[in-house]
Amino acid sequence: PPGQQCRGPHDPRAPAAPEPAGCRPLGGRRMSLLPPGARGRPGAARSVPLPGGRPPGLVAASGALLHRGHKAERSAGPVRQRVQHAGMADWIGRWEEVFAGRAVLLAGHAFAQRATNGSNFHVMYGTAGEADPTQWRARTDASHEFSVHLAAERLQPFSRAHSVLIMRRGSLPLLNVRRWFALRDAVLDLVDRAHVDLVAVAWGPQGKALVTDLACRGVQAIDVGRLLWSIHGGELLRSSRGPP
Repeated sequence: PPGQQCRGPHDPRAPAAPEPAGCRPLGGRRMSLLPPGARGRPGAARSVPLPGGRPPGLVAASGALLHRGHKAERSAGPVRQRVQHAGMADWIGRWEEVFAGRAVLLAGHAFAQRATNGSNFHVMYGTAGEADPTQWRARTDASHEFSVHLAAERLQPFSRAHSVLIMRRGSLPLLNVRRWFALRDAVLDLVDRAHVDLVAVAWGPQGKALVTDLACRGVQAIDVGRLLWSIHGGELLRSSRGPP
């Protein structure tokens, strides 16, 4: 207006530019796919729009430590463990809300790392020197075995879900999908026949394409990435190794 000083775009007093339409996640904040403490590691920046609430890790128990900066790093070990446990519980609880009351179809191989001693690299690229194609089947079988247990016992983060369905053993290959459209159609058929509310996909790079395709067809789908492995992977590896 006349007589008022102009402010440049970098002036901190200048009003913030309006956010473009479509940039704000529907329903609230964005939440990390990885547990608290893992967000600083490479590949931890992936996030998905989820219902409102505080970001993961910003729980009451850890609020005091968040304002101390580097002093939090020197906090006592037991205190830090309690804070991390509280943050993990809050993070899992928010994922429970996502699946609460819904019929969920779990597609993919969320626990393939069980057959590679926790190595995600060997899941994605195989083991150096191995030429036996059965190595891929071993990974999918290991994942399917625990997926059946997860669905039957309604383990976290599906304890509040209406139901959890999984595809039959061998329905989806691990990688190198050449029959992608046929597999996509098989998932769509399951959604129609079983009245699935939400498809949770943990299927590597091709899983992202599947989620996008399903969403464009009006099917609710979400790429959960390594969510299930982050929750249960450590326990699975400890149980497979046995007592020291």
